[in-house]
Amino acid sequence: MIGSDIEEETQLVEYTNAHFVNKLNIALEQFRGEGGSGSGSGSGSGSDIEFGNKSRFRKLTYNDVLKSFDQYVVSCKYSNELDLIVAYLDGQRQIYDFANRVTNLERNMLLVPTIGLASIVMLFAPFITQFAWNGALISAINSIVVLLVVLTSYLKLETSAQIFIALVDRYGQLHTTLETANSKLMFLENNIEQVELTTCKIREIEDKLVDVKMKSHMMPSYLKALFPIIHEVNIFSFIKRVETYKTNLVVRYRDVKNEIRYIRHNGGESKDDKKTRLRFLLDMKEKIKDEIIQHKNAYGEICGAFAQEIKNAESRSLVGIIFVGVQASPEQYDSNSIIYRHL
Repeated sequence: MIGSDIEEETQLVEYTNAHFVNKLNIALEQFRGEGGSGSGSGSGSGSDIEFGNKSRFRKLTYNDVLKSFDQYVVSCKYSNELDLIVAYLDGQRQIYDFANRVTNLERNMLLVPTIGLASIVMLFAPFITQFAWNGALISAINSIVVLLVVLTSYLKLETSAQIFIALVDRYGQLHTTLETANSKLMFLENNIEQVELTTCKIREIEDKLVDVKMKSHMMPSYLKALFPIIHEVNIFSFIKRVETYKTNLVVRYRDVKNEIRYIRHNGGESKDDKKTRLRFLLDMKEKIKDEIIQHKNAYGEICGAFAQEIKNAESRSLVGIIFVGVQASPEQYDSNSIIYRHL
């Protein structure tokens, strides 16, 4: 969030603690002290309060606010999380498949000349023995052949290609496993069963990914430049950060909404000082609301970023990557985007 928003939120928290909650508690204590009949009902839920002869004031709960935003979500929350991890696993599979293709091309570019030059020497050596320069030519060609063989061995391209293809298979298996679980999740209507399945699969995939990454080969520099987000993101930390941030947004929205309702309940709209406060709260409420809706689509945005990086990589020439290289120029995102904020 920008600096002005942070300052406004700080003011909001201070005001809420000093004004809204304290006034609410004072009013409640005064009412209870008067021995009103509403104290019994107020103690039942903790959110319903009566002020003398005034109508009942009910504080919104966290779940009340959360339910009001469910209309902005197409599928269930747990499916969205699994969809994101499925997209991440597919992105990792694409990365290592791309690395395997580039490595195989590099190996072929060294092996084909080696085999060709060695064959030429063996084929034409008997026909150039009568020339004085035959020894020098054969020695030069043999030197090039030896250099290419040593370079192939030094770069360990064949070993790297085998490791990359093994990682492609491993990520493919994890992708298939999680995709199957995600499909099963859509048929579960019980929320507890959804939570259990999602938690179990996320922990299982997280443990397996730790094992896979420990066995992973060194990531080539061109892959880090081609896939800056897929390579750098820790998908599980990203999910935790987004969910924590969404929870904080909902809590702030609830507090703002409760204060607005409290002011209106007590006729604050008729007073100039509270009119200014009410306008500020209404503006803050809309900002927080827009941010909550934006974070509801956070997983779709990061999935789109994964797909765009894969598309950009596929459009690059493998030969150009080998000879020209790849400049590290990650996609630029708006400062208000989910990716910019959490990555």
